Amino acid sequence: LNLGLNNLHGSIPASWGFGMTNLAYFGIVINNLEGLLPVSFENMRQMKYMNIAANRLTGTLPAWTKTM
Repeated sequence: LNLGLNNLHGSIPASWGFGMTNLAYFGIVINNLEGLLPVSFENMRQMKYMNIAANRLTGTLPAWTKTM
């Protein structure tokens, strides 16, 4: 799923982590998203690559991202 360069605003919905558990690629590069990565993203067990660069996200990456 590549949602980059779409001028998305607000926070990343937690529902994405529950509804896309088989997602292997997630890209939201160059948007206006803010806040933290939802804890529910840990449910995306098939995730191999995530590109979240160039947004206004805050905080540190959760420990589960180190297993990707």
